Amino acid sequence: MSTIENRSGRWGVSGAVPELITQAEINKLFLDIVEKSQKIERNYMGRDEVDLNTRTSGSMMLVCGSDLHIASLATDHQKVKDLFSFVMNNKNAMLVLLGDEIEGLKEKYMQTNTARTVLDAHKQMDIMAEMLRPLVEADKIAAMVSGYWGHNGWIEDSSTINPWILLADKMGFDQRRIIKNGGRINFRFPNGYTHSETIWHNPAGKSKFDSVYGLRNAVFATSESSRSNGYMSAHLHRMGVAKELFSGAKTSVYFIASGTAKGSSPEKPADRFGIKLGATWTDPLGQGVIVEPRKPGRKEKSYPFASFEQGQKANNALRLLDWVESKGMTAELLEKIRAEVESKPKITLIDKRSKISGEEHTEDTPVDVVKVEGGWVTNPYSKMKMKPTYDTLTYDVKSKLPVTLHLLGNTRLGSSSEGYEELKKYHEELVVGNPHSLVVFLRNMIDTEAGSSPQRMEILNRFRDVINGAKDQTLAIMMCESMRNSSWRFKVKTGEEFRDANGNVVDIEDFGEGDVDEEGKPMNKPKKINLYSMPLAPGSYLSNATETPLIHHLSLIEFTVGPNGSINEKPKYTGRLADKLMKHASYSRPEFGLKRMYDLYTQEKPGFVAGGHMQHAGSMMFYDGSNAETKTPILIAPGWFAKYVDTLGKGNVMPGSAPGQAIIFMPGTYFAYPTVDADETGYMQKAFTLMTGVELLGLTDQVMGRRRK
Repeated sequence: MSTIENRSGRWGVSGAVPELITQAEINKLFLDIVEKSQKIERNYMGRDEVDLNTRTSGSMMLVCGSDLHIASLATDHQKVKDLFSFVMNNKNAMLVLLGDEIEGLKEKYMQTNTARTVLDAHKQMDIMAEMLRPLVEADKIAAMVSGYWGHNGWIEDSSTINPWILLADKMGFDQRRIIKNGGRINFRFPNGYTHSETIWHNPAGKSKFDSVYGLRNAVFATSESSRSNGYMSAHLHRMGVAKELFSGAKTSVYFIASGTAKGSSPEKPADRFGIKLGATWTDPLGQGVIVEPRKPGRKEKSYPFASFEQGQKANNALRLLDWVESKGMTAELLEKIRAEVESKPKITLIDKRSKISGEEHTEDTPVDVVKVEGGWVTNPYSKMKMKPTYDTLTYDVKSKLPVTLHLLGNTRLGSSSEGYEELKKYHEELVVGNPHSLVVFLRNMIDTEAGSSPQRMEILNRFRDVINGAKDQTLAIMMCESMRNSSWRFKVKTGEEFRDANGNVVDIEDFGEGDVDEEGKPMNKPKKINLYSMPLAPGSYLSNATETPLIHHLSLIEFTVGPNGSINEKPKYTGRLADKLMKHASYSRPEFGLKRMYDLYTQEKPGFVAGGHMQHAGSMMFYDGSNAETKTPILIAPGWFAKYVDTLGKGNVMPGSAPGQAIIFMPGTYFAYPTVDADETGYMQKAFTLMTGVELLGLTDQVMGRRRK
């Protein structure tokens, strides 16, 4: 038998090149390779989060740079340059790049992309890098989002080249500032405060009517203690800026969906892709947020803005206030402004421009007589002057200083969870204490069951007294469903009393069984008399008692604000005021129902819509190029003075969000800015008042410690 033949009759193998590796060894090598490859893979993806140390503990302005689409024929490249100049010209500004900086190229989109793009992708990146390099060198770019499907992402999909790292290297940008889609930036201030920002190019989820829908959903899915202060996104080419307070939450959260430089300038070609989808012009750039870090004795504050103009004015006002506070001059300057510029505005109702509603909105006149204890009694309220509601209320506000419109509601006076003390405190501090504060009382100031309460007159009178505390500053009272309840048309038993034979009211406890008079005769028992609150019209009662007009669901309120002169020369601010939201309300999106009111039930679009009855509160600004008053109208969902919400059903009782929502209006030139809580409202009114007043006094340079050139 041959030496190479084994005993089983098979050929044996004495060697092989290369030698086989056992499966156990293969598994070990595989895991080693995968672990190292994963480290490399993760290194080429954006950071989950990055910590950035700021230079000062002063305010910081974060400006969104999104959907620039360099080299597209639909892009207004001057608007891109304007964005970069805005960041460079504001000392405290930082740019946050939210994606699609270049147009890219994709064969699939020959008509809408390839044929409408001037340069190949490599040259696009070179041009973008050169435009961004000055901002990088000045350390004016905070971070750049990456790893998304989109125009930059086309390069990655077709070539596996990472375009974000390539662009960063071209402009000298630290790769550690490249953030993954949905990653977080932590801005760490020297005073120990940290402000966090979660950024996306395209968050999951979208809504046709709500541009921050995906951002809000991400917040709801996150425990409050793990949430960022703010959330930013791009991609939709639709702008939206919201700041919201959620029921049960401790702090507000803001959301910014940024606009685009592509297809947003009517002087340039429209975006063909959008046109094919049935859209028209996209929304422009200009969104961002001003961050005021926490300071001793003051909580952190964030002020999102919808346009460059709004951001610039808010930033100027806040920086001035910061400076004045640091010098301890705030009270002194405000007193000087009140004394030398203006102590209070002059508010005039323009009857000839106001419009009274039809009978469908008018209260029923209380009946003349009421049957009581088998007899008929004259109703003292039957002769009350019936007040109409207004379809349109027009005011002229003569003022050199900004005015703030406080939108108050949801107090539920008369309920077990009423917010009377909270309302009174707010009203005294922010309205009575500031003559440049105006008020509209919205729905649910009194409880829906107040009309059937034995204390209904006390409830109305407490509301009356609050209004009269600043009735000259009160523009309107809403005739909501609480005042339209049918119970007001009937008498309500309020108690009982006892009268003797002479008709005198006596104390029944003074009479006992077997009591006799002076002649020894049995005394007649006092007669029990039931007491009633007579039928009345609560809206007219309040209007008469406070000299304040009544409005109804979706009434229009309009007012001009400015110094002496024709009202036609002043900016006019208009708003629609809502009661309930006609089945468009959302349990999770505070402003959604208001947006549908704006879209569906206002024909000439107003500058703001406010009201509603849901548990969350907040403000939102969006873009409407057709609006003749402003391109960034405002939605305000008011919070609750009452301790609990009453409109969600008896099994869904929950606390409402905090009240204090308002809009600040500037005199002379159109400018409106929303605020979402009492602290923010008071602070921003102070900031804008200082800025305007110091300028009118000619003291801006002196106050800021600057020398005139």
